[in-house]
Amino acid sequence: KLYKYRTLHDFKRFLEIIIYNKLYACPFTEFTDKKEGHYYYSELDLHPFQINDIAAQKEKLKICSASTNSESEFLWKNYADNYFGVAIGFTVDAEKYDLQEIEYIDNLISIDKLVPNTVKQILTKKLMTFKEEEEIRIFSNKYGFILIKIQEVIVGKNVDSEEFEFIKKLVCKINNKIHVKRQPNI
Repeated sequence: KLYKYRTLHDFKRFLEIIIYNKLYACPFTEFTDKKEGHYYYSELDLHPFQINDIAAQKEKLKICSASTNSESEFLWKNYADNYFGVAIGFTVDAEKYDLQEIEYIDNLISIDKLVPNTVKQILTKKLMTFKEEEEIRIFSNKYGFILIKIQEVIVGKNVDSEEFEFIKKLVCKINNKIHVKRQPNI
C-alpha cells in the first residue's frame, strides 16, 4: 500500500481524488525540490544533442510521488499541513504503471553514457536529506493522472473532531469501502 499526503486547504482537489480515484502526475519540473532531475556529466562523455535528448525525455514523463510510510513525521509536517491534512492509502496497478523505489544518495548522479533507462535512473535518485520520505515514484508516459484504488484515508491528528466526522461521513457517502480513521498520536 502507498500513501499520498495532502493538505485539506484545496478541499476540492481532495474530493476529486476520492470521487475519481486518481492522483495527479506531473513533470519533474513541478516538484518542490529544485535539484530534482539534475545530474553531473562531462562534455567529453555526452554530446549536446544527448543532453537535449535527456531533457526532452524527462519532460515527457509524468510522475506521481507516494510513500510507503503512513506515519512519516516529515511528510505529515511538510505535505499534510503539519498534521491538519490527510494521508490517502491506495494501491495502483503495477502492470499499468511503472513503480520505482527512490534511491537516496549523497551527491547528484553522474551520467557518462546513455542507456535505455537513463532518464529514470536520474529521476529515481534523490539526495539523502529526503530519505525520510520513503518515496515510490509512479511513472506514466501518457496521462497526467494515475488511476488508483483508495483503501483508506488517515486524517491528521490536528484536525478537530467536528471536521474529522464531516470528512469521515463525506468519504463514506462517496465510497463506503474506504476506511477513514484518525491518525494516532505518535
